[in-house]
Amino acid sequence: MTFMVNFTVYGEPQGKARPRFRKVGNFVQTYTPQKTKSYEDEIKMFARAAMGSSKPLETPVDLYLYIRKGIPASYSKKRRNDCISGIEQVTTKPDIDNVLKAFMDAMNGIVYLDDKQIVTINCAKVYSEVSGVDVLVKEHGSLQTS
Repeated sequence: MTFMVNFTVYGEPQGKARPRFRKVGNFVQTYTPQKTKSYEDEIKMFARAAMGSSKPLETPVDLYLYIRKGIPASYSKKRRNDCISGIEQVTTKPDIDNVLKAFMDAMNGIVYLDDKQIVTINCAKVYSEVSGVDVLVKEHGSLQTS
C-alpha cells in the first residue's frame, strides 16, 4: 500500500521571505522574518496533525500544492465570476515558487526527512472564495489513474 498524506492550511497563502541580516558587534547574524516563521509554524502544525503517529517518509516523494488566493473585495461581480471560472488568472503576489518553498521547508522532518526527496512537483495558483493551500504528498510513482 502506498503512503499518502494530505492537509489544508487555511488563510491567505504567504511566500517565504528572504533571510534578513543584522550586524551584532563585529558579526553578521542571519534570521528569518517573523511573518515567515509564523506561517511555517502553522504549516508544521497541520502537517504533524495529518501525519499522526507516522514517521517521515524516507522514499522519493511527489508534492502537489493547490494555492487558493482570495478574490479582492473590490472586484465587480463579473470579474469575480471570471476569477472563479478560471478566465482570470492570479498574477499577483505571493509568487508561486515562494509559497512552494515555505511548504517544502516547513514539512522537512515531519512529512519527509528532507525536501531533497521531492522528485515531482505539481503546483497551481488560482482564485477562490476561500483562501488556503491544499497539500498532497505521496510516495513517488504511486498515483493510479482509472
